[in-house]
Amino acid sequence: MQSKIDIAEQHGTRQREQDVRAEKQAQRDEDLRFIMSTEIGRRFVWGLLGDSGLYQSSFTGNSTTFYNEGRRAVGTEMLARVVAAAPEQYLDMQREAFNASR
Repeated sequence: MQSKIDIAEQHGTRQREQDVRAEKQAQRDEDLRFIMSTEIGRRFVWGLLGDSGLYQSSFTGNSTTFYNEGRRAVGTEMLARVVAAAPEQYLDMQREAFNASR
């Protein structure tokens, strides 16, 4: 049977781990906001999203589909992070990409 001290230590350890994860996530969000704060950064992120195949079908009819889906999954995760951390800059990035394609 676990003692109250063991349970308290486990809770404290879990809390510290959660705090470390939250700090790391906050730093990643801040880093992403910094990148997205410049036109160069937004252009780079837009290129990564495009290179991931996010905006195109990944189906090929053969096993290449699996590879494409992996790339697309990375793009989807990146997009979610950008929208969560820098929604206004995401809209700026879309507008800039649209204007550049004209």
